[in-house]
Amino acid sequence: MIKIETVKNILCGIWCIGYFLRIVGKLTDLYEIPIWSIYLTIASFILWTTLSLTMYFNNKKKK
Repeated sequence: MIKIETVKNILCGIWCIGYFLRIVGKLTDLYEIPIWSIYLTIASFILWTTLSLTMYFNNKKKK
């Protein structure tokens, strides 16, 4: 369970950094966000959500 939580936290970090870069890029027009980074952000959010649900149901099942 600790490994799943660690992976979930890493994915959350990738997701947050991705959105931060997108906001800064849109506001300053200094950085054009590549399409692959948007896909990476979406994929990390989906994986993060899946891991969160897995952890929730595992904890609920134990109780």
